[in-house]
Amino acid sequence: MNKANTEYLIKKYPSLYKYYNKGIKTSAMCWGFDCGDGWFDLIDMLSFFITRIDPNVTALQVKEKWGMLAFYVGPTEDRVFDLIDRYVAASKHVCEICGKDGKLRCRNGWYMTRCEECFEKDIHSESR
Repeated sequence: MNKANTEYLIKKYPSLYKYYNKGIKTSAMCWGFDCGDGWFDLIDMLSFFITRIDPNVTALQVKEKWGMLAFYVGPTEDRVFDLIDRYVAASKHVCEICGKDGKLRCRNGWYMTRCEECFEKDIHSESR
């Protein structure tokens, strides 16, 4: 995720992302938001609702995994984990690159969620 979006999320949800500048011994947030900017709105909305349910929960890692959003948190209520599951499922329909409608795809063994346009760009960039 780009620097501006990263800074926005950290500033808007300081408690949730309090481990962002900590070392790997604390959490994997030291690697930042390891996904494309297309999921920014999903992560922003998910962060909003998580902090309303449990203002003390902390994010441990946010990334792409198997073409979907992976969002790991510390101990919290089941309602937070259920909410995360819903947003992970939603990420299969949002292009990770641009945020348009997308679908989960597999190319050469790599899973990704892309819109048609971004998927075609990936294919053409491979052939160069």
